[in-house]
Amino acid sequence: MTDSTSFWSGIQSAQGRRNALLALIALAGLAAPFLVPYSLFILALSGISALLLVVYAIWCVFNGCAEPILLGWVLLFPLGYYFLSYPAEHSVVTLDRVVVALLSIAIAFTPAKKLTPAPLALRHAALAWGAFLVAVAVSMIGSRVTLYKVRLVIDALVLPALLGWYVVRSFPVRSYLRVLHLLVAVMATYSAGIGVAEMLLKRDLMPIGGVEQLMFTGALVRPHGPVTTPHSFALIGMFTFCFLLFLYRAGRDEMPLWQHILHRVGVFSALACGSMPLFRGVLVALVMVALLDLRRQRLFPRRLAVISLLTLALVLVPALKFLDPVSYEERASPVNLFLRIAQSQQTLVVFLSHPLTGIGFASYDDAAAALPADLGSFGGIGAADSPHNVIGSVLTETGVLGLIPFVASQIFLVIAFLRLRRLKPCGAIVWPFFLSIFIIYWVMGMDSTTFQYSDLNLSFIFAVACLYKYGLTESPTAQALALRERGAA
Repeated sequence: MTDSTSFWSGIQSAQGRRNALLALIALAGLAAPFLVPYSLFILALSGISALLLVVYAIWCVFNGCAEPILLGWVLLFPLGYYFLSYPAEHSVVTLDRVVVALLSIAIAFTPAKKLTPAPLALRHAALAWGAFLVAVAVSMIGSRVTLYKVRLVIDALVLPALLGWYVVRSFPVRSYLRVLHLLVAVMATYSAGIGVAEMLLKRDLMPIGGVEQLMFTGALVRPHGPVTTPHSFALIGMFTFCFLLFLYRAGRDEMPLWQHILHRVGVFSALACGSMPLFRGVLVALVMVALLDLRRQRLFPRRLAVISLLTLALVLVPALKFLDPVSYEERASPVNLFLRIAQSQQTLVVFLSHPLTGIGFASYDDAAAALPADLGSFGGIGAADSPHNVIGSVLTETGVLGLIPFVASQIFLVIAFLRLRRLKPCGAIVWPFFLSIFIIYWVMGMDSTTFQYSDLNLSFIFAVACLYKYGLTESPTAQALALRERGAA
């Protein structure tokens, strides 16, 4: 009788009711697979899991601790373009938009004492980028504005800026070095696996928007992996390669043995992602980065690693000629040079037609279609009807009004890192990694309109913002590491 009384009195307490409810839920969960149809059970389980995930995300946002949301995005963002976009064609809800919106709201609920003030040079870069966005809006006034162009502005130009703002202001990079390294390495590994599978199977495994976008050079497949384009796949791979090296350099002393092994797998996978689409710009950028690091040894841990990368880059060209002569001739043909010259001529003509405000953001195709067919040809080769470089795209589509703030934003970004390098001991650690990522972005930017790729820009800004935040917020351990590396230099 005493045991029964104590049992019911225990349930009547708040803690007892909570425990009883949890026990009832657990029993219902165990019994559900046997009492309801399997398909209905899976559907209900998925719905409940999604609901709990949404509730948890909202709780994180309104408590000003959105770090788990950002970390989840780091792991899953390449898969979001295929699996987490609705509807599949002309998506309205995407993982990138939802995550960046939640992060932006979370800052409003973050206590002021937890926010990191942005230095003046970085604020100048942000203001210049804001001026560029105004120029983009002005350029679209006289052009044909479509929903696609509006989405492109938001996804490629606005979301990356908001993501970088959140990281610098609110994300404690130093507290998540090991976790970031783990997630980035896993992301690089599965991305490389998808790219290899596309090359072997010769088909698009993840057609974005339901449209296959697989590119071929001769008989060789140029995969795009889980992201939107081969350009994005290559550059995200190279950014990840540099970012993983930084995360390992900053946090390797606290990593267990298995994570050291994972690091090697992740670095190799990221380098494979950068190489598989077969872009000359990636090869040139990799050689430039390796040569810059050959003297100071700040990026790669051993001189042998630099020499190995240079050797690999030099071996890839003759290897391609041996494996697929048709692809090699296509890439090495002077026709490519003639095409670039013809395109430069056409770009100049388009720019001179609207030099101040441009022809309108993402409107080059419309302007090129209105030109005479024989305009902008060289050596019998016509233009590609695409600027094929960042500066040409910005200049023609937004005019001088857009080019000046765009270039200014890049200059202020470099100045911000130079000041960080000079004023903070840890700035010397992040500088070579930033410089490498910046060089890779701009070398490829001279061969394609990289600034209009949303996934690529998000990856670039996230890596750069994490580097800056690490250098900006020092700790005694980080200062000791910086002083040790300065002494070894």
